[in-house]
Amino acid sequence: MQEPYVPVALRVVAEWGVHDPVRDINADHRWPDAGQEQAWHDEVSHSAHQL
Repeated sequence: MQEPYVPVALRVVAEWGVHDPVRDINADHRWPDAGQEQAWHDEVSHSAHQL
């Protein structure tokens, strides 16, 4: 049984705290296309602020 998306996202935010997971991952060079990932992060952040 899959959990709803929002509680999972909130748990991730709670676990990461003030850290920016996307920025940390980009710093590790796991995702070379930082622009695309930043756009994804902006979308996720925007969605989180709608809660």
